Amino acid sequence: MMMMYGVILAATCLVTHVSTRRTCFSEVDCDATNKEYCCGCDKMFLDGYDNEPKTPYFMLTQGACKSRSCLTKPDENAPIGTCARELWEGFEKKRTGEPVCGVDLVFDINISRSTSRAGVNVWFEEVADGLVREFMKRLVKQLRIGRTSKQSLVGAMGYYGDTRRHFGVRQNPNIGDLLTAIDGIDLSYVRKSKPYKSFNAIRENFFGDTKDGARKMNKNVVIVFDDGVFSRGDRRGRAWDKFNKAVKALHEVAEVFVIGIRNGYQVTTEDALPNLTLMASEPKETHLITTSIEKFSNGRLDELVFETIRVLPTDCLINHPPE
Repeated sequence: MMMMYGVILAATCLVTHVSTRRTCFSEVDCDATNKEYCCGCDKMFLDGYDNEPKTPYFMLTQGACKSRSCLTKPDENAPIGTCARELWEGFEKKRTGEPVCGVDLVFDINISRSTSRAGVNVWFEEVADGLVREFMKRLVKQLRIGRTSKQSLVGAMGYYGDTRRHFGVRQNPNIGDLLTAIDGIDLSYVRKSKPYKSFNAIRENFFGDTKDGARKMNKNVVIVFDDGVFSRGDRRGRAWDKFNKAVKALHEVAEVFVIGIRNGYQVTTEDALPNLTLMASEPKETHLITTSIEKFSNGRLDELVFETIRVLPTDCLINHPPE
């Protein structure tokens, strides 16, 4: 993720003999809550590819900024998920020539209206009072959006008693168009929640029911935003069977991450956890990112974004150099 150049500039780090599209400028302060994600650096890096600020870890996976002295020492034996281990993995991939690929990512958003135990309908302006939309925008800014296998593509779907396909993974191959598309997603609430319909639609229509349905080199990834409360509350019957079957089928073609939301209904973690856990791929501890996005309000949303970036796959489906 880091690069170097023969030119010495106090706030720049470039890789020798590379295009300026791979420049890496120390630009954006890491505040106290985000220090962990900056690997000991005081600043995130402005990625010359799209001029968006990104974490040192992401830039390292792209082969940029490797010489930055603020990076902590890479450690092969450090715990998985720690900065030192991730830096080692980034360096090691670059040293061995192991290809790094982007993902074909679909956001799957529960836009169903929640009902409290007292039977009172709960309405917010939009899902998680705007946190989900803002999270999606910040997350895609941490990726490199584009059509080559080193880059990522993003689609979106909403679900309730039915589904809304907002845009496919190939429709917005640059960050500007993608951010505009996310701003245009209709997140107004509708009755009921049938996530199995969206799981089937994503598997069949976004990914062609195969692991390489969108692009041959890139892994399929789904991030589900759900409150863990279904229209049919019991874990049995036809509705439950449909849900179970749809989850298992989606896991066959995509890696599924889950972010819990409340939709204004303060369901307990114990109530929601079994359903949220079932939706997530294995291992559950890394694929169930949080049971409540609301925990990251009040200026902490970047923490959730960076934590998500850490667990997204960077390896390729086919082990040969990507375009």
